Amino acid sequence: MEKISFIIPSRDNLKYLKWAYEGLRKNCSQEHQICMADDASTDGTWEWMVEEKKKNKNLSIYRNFGPDRLGLTILYDYLAELAENDVIMFFHADMYPCKDLDKKIKLFPDAALVRKIAPRFPGS
Repeated sequence: MEKISFIIPSRDNLKYLKWAYEGLRKNCSQEHQICMADDASTDGTWEWMVEEKKKNKNLSIYRNFGPDRLGLTILYDYLAELAENDVIMFFHADMYPCKDLDKKIKLFPDAALVRKIAPRFPGS
């Protein structure tokens, strides 16, 4: 199976980041890379990431020391640079993966194409 890099930025969202991370570890093959970024959190996110990094060779972490936030867009860019695989899944800290997500992603080989599915706001 082709490996996937799951990239997850977070800011003061440790509870849900743990939930998302544990879900990826449980519902996907352990061979995939997980890249996480901490955006100057004050809730222990960075400290937790460092501890998880010691246990998982497929985990890459990045920290914005702050004090200003970088935001999701910039952190996704940084994390994409850390990604070691050709397939990258943009993930949010408050998302939980379905069982066999990695296998289901492979069912859509052209999923990397950006498509507008529906207008976000009326008239847009």
